[in-house]
Amino acid sequence: MNYKQKIIYLFIGLCLGILVMSFNIKKNNVPLANGELPIISFLNGSITSNEYYNTLKENSGISILLDLLDDKLLSKKYQLNDKELLTIQEKMNDTINYYIKYYDTNEQDFLNTAGFKDKDTFYNYLIIEEKRKLYEKDYLEKKITNNEINNYYINKLVGDFEIMYIKGDSKILLDILLKLNNGESIQNVLNDKVTYKNLGYISFDNDTINSDIYLDAKNLSENTYTTSLRSIDNEYYIIFKGNVKEKDPLESLKNRITKKIVEEKIKNDTNNLLYKEALINLRKEEQVTFNDTYLEKLYNIFTQ
Repeated sequence: MNYKQKIIYLFIGLCLGILVMSFNIKKNNVPLANGELPIISFLNGSITSNEYYNTLKENSGISILLDLLDDKLLSKKYQLNDKELLTIQEKMNDTINYYIKYYDTNEQDFLNTAGFKDKDTFYNYLIIEEKRKLYEKDYLEKKITNNEINNYYINKLVGDFEIMYIKGDSKILLDILLKLNNGESIQNVLNDKVTYKNLGYISFDNDTINSDIYLDAKNLSENTYTTSLRSIDNEYYIIFKGNVKEKDPLESLKNRITKKIVEEKIKNDTNNLLYKEALINLRKEEQVTFNDTYLEKLYNIFTQ
């Protein structure tokens, strides 16, 4: 069961639980100055039963308790800039348009099916998710050991190296490949029917280059090229690896290696176990306590 499915099941349980919440408030729960009872407390804040109920009522159960809680906790740690918010908005629109195009639906039907009452609700949910992911990265970076960094440096890291490629029609590229195999230079085989690009020296953590192109080039020996065509994103390539530089000293690369290790860990975390672990840590870090025993039991089940 994935994270989103668990949220949906949790919401169903919480809706039922609301009927009995008043019987489960812990006896030592002290009302706030405005008279409302907090159902969850954390460092410098709380969530009241009225606030929680209004969230359920207004958002059809999507912005449920954990979204409401994590939003408060993470808003103290992360402020997204205009560029990041615009990227989230574009991601939201791309997702909606994809489903409209390929699943014969419309915007509101998609939102209803996904459990969002409107685009604003969807947008706010994506903002919370982005902040959760930022916290996950920061949490995992603190856990990376020197041994992991050393192993990555010795066994995985290579010095910066030149990458070039020729892109075009498969038949034309096969003819070019034959000429290259016969000893002709790159300059002599190029024509106006193909695209040639020299990407320059690329480092191990460069995120502007297609990862498939990088890995193909990395696996080549210095000053060689792929002996067969590479199909990447429905386009054909001949990929070249040029000169290779020496690796920089380990000490100067530790922070970059740490980020790369975390990136790979998250990519391989197909069951979202690290994501879940990070969020549990976030709530412990913020000393989250449940003042309602029913919600506390549901949360413990959810985080098992």
